[in-house]
Amino acid sequence: MAGNSPERPDAARGRNVILILVDQERHFDTYPFPVPGRERLMAEGTMFENHDNCSNVCTSSRSVLYTGWHMPVTGMFDNVGLPWMTNDLDPALGTIGSLFRQAGYYTAYKGKWHLSNEMERGNLGGGRLDIGLQPTAHIHAVMDGYGFGDYHGIGDVIGWSQGGYLYDGIDGRYKFARYFSPRQHNSPRSMDDLLRFNDVELFDTKDDPDENHNLAASPAENADLIMRMNARLETLIASEIGPDKGDFLPLSGLQTWAVDVAIE
Repeated sequence: MAGNSPERPDAARGRNVILILVDQERHFDTYPFPVPGRERLMAEGTMFENHDNCSNVCTSSRSVLYTGWHMPVTGMFDNVGLPWMTNDLDPALGTIGSLFRQAGYYTAYKGKWHLSNEMERGNLGGGRLDIGLQPTAHIHAVMDGYGFGDYHGIGDVIGWSQGGYLYDGIDGRYKFARYFSPRQHNSPRSMDDLLRFNDVELFDTKDDPDENHNLAASPAENADLIMRMNARLETLIASEIGPDKGDFLPLSGLQTWAVDVAIE
């Protein structure tokens, strides 16, 4: 959330706030594995070691964190997307986003929301869920009602067909992404390997800003563009993490995370 918003340039001057919310993480006095980002925050910031959560259920806990109201008020007693959870978080309750917006902040939201049923559903395309078919403009409007703009989700509808890892790259016009199983880290060098181990998406953000038409659904027609964007992404991965063998994942000594093909 950035201060000095275009709407109120005199507000929240010089104070930017980043709120990071993670799932399924426990407290460690000393982490059993390297976590340099957290270790820096612990060393330079303030640690709170005596705390309680209102619920272990994701939606329920998020509803309290974002609104300041407990579950009897938010009505979010279980995870949205379940058959018995037909209600969404009521925007009228207000959120931390709406409070910061009133204070003059530009309130961007990136990642998992899990408080509205619409965000948990996908649209079937070609027999499987395709994020390119999600109603992007409508989802932005939904999030705006909660006080958040500049929304970008987690790249997937949770638990559906593209629930693996997602790597993506943008060249200024085209947006390229490939999803793969956590047990199939791969570095494809050919179209056959790319399509064999990955679900691929390619969008023209100029002519198709809402990302409704996946160019990778026609690999023969767009082969040159697909492979050019894949090469660009592989170069980025190599520069940032080196060979992508998945050895940064837990139990890497016991579990094989990489596909044998095309790993150098």
